[in-house]
Amino acid sequence: MELVEAGLRVVDPQAEGCCEKVRMAGDVIMCAPRSSDGGRWWFFTSWREPIAPADEIINAAVFILGYLGKRSEAGR
Repeated sequence: MELVEAGLRVVDPQAEGCCEKVRMAGDVIMCAPRSSDGGRWWFFTSWREPIAPADEIINAAVFILGYLGKRSEAGR
């Protein structure tokens, strides 16, 4: 994990990336208010896909691990 300007860059070293330049699956996770949930803070993928409310850290981590695994499978 690495904190970058856009959020938290998360990489799964056990999941293959999409191509030669991206050898491991990863994404930048951000936290922002979600208007459809009354402005509560949520974690989002870099594609603005909602992950979980910010106070549900374990649910967010499980989602991110599964999400990175699916991305690596799609890149094969």
